[in-house]
Amino acid sequence: MLVFMSAVGFGSAPLFVRIAYQNGANIFEVLTARFLISWVLLFLYLQLKKPNRRLSTQERSAAILMGVCGYSVALLFYFIALERIPVPLASIVLYTYPTVVSLLMAFWRLEKIDQMKGIALVISFIGLMLVLGSSFYFTDPLGLMLSFASSLLYSFYIIIGNSKLKEAPVMVATMWITWAAGIGIGLMGLVTDKISFQFGINAWLAIFYIAIFSTTITIILFLQGVVLIGASRASIISTFESPVTVILAALFLAEVLNPVQLIGGILILASAILVNSSKPEPILSGGRGC
Repeated sequence: MLVFMSAVGFGSAPLFVRIAYQNGANIFEVLTARFLISWVLLFLYLQLKKPNRRLSTQERSAAILMGVCGYSVALLFYFIALERIPVPLASIVLYTYPTVVSLLMAFWRLEKIDQMKGIALVISFIGLMLVLGSSFYFTDPLGLMLSFASSLLYSFYIIIGNSKLKEAPVMVATMWITWAAGIGIGLMGLVTDKISFQFGINAWLAIFYIAIFSTTITIILFLQGVVLIGASRASIISTFESPVTVILAALFLAEVLNPVQLIGGILILASAILVNSSKPEPILSGGRGC
């Protein structure tokens, strides 16, 4: 239940991003406020919990680099895509990342593709072709490409995280990643003169929801769930994130997938479940909060 609740929290974020956009906030403002508010909350939470150890200098440097160059840019691409294409479509394309991770790990000979993963890759490819083939001429191609670029960047973020932060306390690493991402996006917004925070209360309420419920609390719920049921089961349950996004977008934004896209989306989610179920040590997924 804890992991499912975290999936609902993560899955509802795109809906509130769209609300923030509609009420005057831009991408840089939403991401900067989200990351920095979440960083403050995680910092306070860790002050109360007293983690067993801090990050080493090398781990802290890796977390900061991941936040500035990986996590922030991946979410920047995804949030730009949310401005250009329907929310459910962006979410489904993003969720190709588990199979992208498997392909990259196999390419670098860090992990073998067994029969289960091979089937999952084929299913994911078919699903992606169905989604893109029925979308390319009826929606913004740049939005689709940005969604997939976000999936690719997030895959690199996961692989680097599992390499550089494998032994690090996840909550502490996440706190540093969110801080670095907030600073990186904030500086980018200041340089391009995109940050003023001159928008209404509804946009602020949406941003606070994203920062508190769709980021901080969901990360804590996910990690607590991992302790109780293990990372493998938690990773599989977390695939409900994308269906939650699709359902909420249909209910509140009147954005729906056509039948072919829906079939493709189901195939992509099925491949994600197969990939996660075949991993002895599943990919890090508690720090994303897309």
